[in-house]
Amino acid sequence: MGFEIVEERQPSFLLDGCALVTGEVDRTTEFETGFQGHEARRGREWEADPLILGDQALVVRVRDEGLLVLSGCGHAGIVNTAFVQCAVGTTIEL
Repeated sequence: MGFEIVEERQPSFLLDGCALVTGEVDRTTEFETGFQGHEARRGREWEADPLILGDQALVVRVRDEGLLVLSGCGHAGIVNTAFVQCAVGTTIEL
């Protein structure tokens, strides 16, 4: 098909460094801690799942404009998402 699906929890760059996929976004702020009351079905049981893990985003730097962040579901919070981009640096160029 011309592409390969790679599952990563860590941040990774695509398109020769032109785009950053954040990988799973950790909850690092005191105020974006998850969604109390959310549950996930595991097997036959429902269990508390406040973190809703797996949230990620795509980040690109648009020339003369700045960073563009396309959030996935956003459950981790946009500030936590921005912290991932800061942790890997701002070397993204378009």
